Amino acid sequence: MLDVFAVKVCGRDFRRGKPDPEIFLTAATDLGAPPDSCVVIEDAASGVEAARAGGMTALGVARLGDADLLRAARADLV
Repeated sequence: MLDVFAVKVCGRDFRRGKPDPEIFLTAATDLGAPPDSCVVIEDAASGVEAARAGGMTALGVARLGDADLLRAARADLV
């Protein structure tokens, strides 16, 4: 499936993990897209926090009853 995506980033390539937004900001830069035009789809509160910290829209995918955690992390939509 790697040939389907124009940009590939890996969390192991960054010093800090989520909620630091660096991984999302790097992907946006590599795509030539401004952060405010990006949508991040995440199932973890730390990922939602990272997206929002990077100025991106965050879609939280609730599973295992964690919708409230995603909302608390400021997901734009859960």
